[in-house]
Amino acid sequence: MSRWTEIGQEKRCITCGEYWPADAEFFEAAKKTRDRLSPRCIACIVEKTWSSVLVAAR
Repeated sequence: MSRWTEIGQEKRCITCGEYWPADAEFFEAAKKTRDRLSPRCIACIVEKTWSSVLVAAR
């Protein structure tokens, strides 16, 4: 889901539900999506990646 604001187009992260600018600074590139951006923001991807590493280390 995306929306237009005074700063331009924003995209909603499916994990955290927050709206972020729809660009490569906040979303990873994804070939299979219509807007070519991942449905999850980079912050959620990093958080999930690190939590998986921490759980696996136990």
